[in-house]
Order: sequence, then C-alpha cells, then structure tokens
Amino acid sequence: MNYSIPLIMSGNSGTDHARTTAVLTCGALAAPFFLGVALVELMLRPEFDIHKLPISFLNLGALGWIQDVSFAYSGLLAL
Repeated sequence: MNYSIPLIMSGNSGTDHARTTAVLTCGALAAPFFLGVALVELMLRPEFDIHKLPISFLNLGALGWIQDVSFAYSGLLAL
C-alpha cells in the first residue's frame, strides 16, 4: 500500500521560511545559553562542586535568581 500525504503549498513561503529559521535558531541556542550561564555561575561560586551537585542546585542561595532566569529563558528558547 502506498500512503501519501498531500503537500499544501502556502502563498507566503518567504514568511514561513523566516519563521521556521527563527524557531530553529532559538531551539539551537537554548542549550548553549543554559550551559554558558551555568559555567559563568560556576566561576562566581568557587565553593560549588559540580562533581557532587547537579547544575540545578545553582538556584539555591543569594545568586539563585540567576539560575532561575536561565531556566526560564532556556525553556522559552526551547519552545
């Protein structure tokens, strides 16, 4: 059996292409952004041992708001 799905062509393919590119770019930037913020925060907290604690524990303490914002922005970029 041969099943095929008809391709619906839209009249504004330039807009669709730009939107797709923007969404894919945001998704590709989510992980590097998250890791970059975590690395900077690790440098700011020499007492934090990455070998014993997960990165998510960086949201504890006085500078925890930085990791909370990083979680939120990374999540939004991943959508």
